[in-house]
Amino acid sequence: MIVDASWGNAEHRAQAIAVADETASELTAFVCRAPAATLAARANSRAAAGTDASDAAGEIAETLAQRFAPWPEAIAVDTTPSPADVAAGVLAALSAPSV
Repeated sequence: MIVDASWGNAEHRAQAIAVADETASELTAFVCRAPAATLAARANSRAAAGTDASDAAGEIAETLAQRFAPWPEAIAVDTTPSPADVAAGVLAALSAPSV
């Protein structure tokens, strides 16, 4: 199962971990990373197009980033490459023995 959200709140992450433990599910956490300028440009582009359900444009995206709690347990994923390359990197991380 893939759960997509910002997961900026450590308490919410702990709840997800607890559910995974209670259901004997394997949880692998990934956190997407990109330079702030790239994130702002993407958010503004989505807002301008008006075709995305996300409301994290401009100031909202910046506020979310500032409030994001550290997440050292998550595997960091550089999202600046193409979506295909990002997906390949995530799949490789899932296949790695250390995960």
